[in-house]
Amino acid sequence: MQQYITRRLLLAVATLIGVSWLIFFMMWIIPGDVAMALLGDSANPDTVAALRQHMGLNDPWYVVWSKNSCGFAHIVFQQPPKPFATLHGAFAV
Repeated sequence: MQQYITRRLLLAVATLIGVSWLIFFMMWIIPGDVAMALLGDSANPDTVAALRQHMGLNDPWYVVWSKNSCGFAHIVFQQPPKPFATLHGAFAV
């Protein structure tokens, strides 16, 4: 019975990682820019570039995925990272 439970738990972890990858890549390939969506269409290009750099959107996909996954783990275990609302004032248009 213990072997069955262990196997099911490992499969659940693998499924969560797989679903995480699938959703991340679906979001990665759709057109659009998170920084432009947050700041609006009339935002200064330098401000958009600074926000993209701050959010880590200029990093390779595997770095962005790992940061997002770690952020989710912090939320699950009740240790949330610094909220974006406290940083948004620095990038106000």
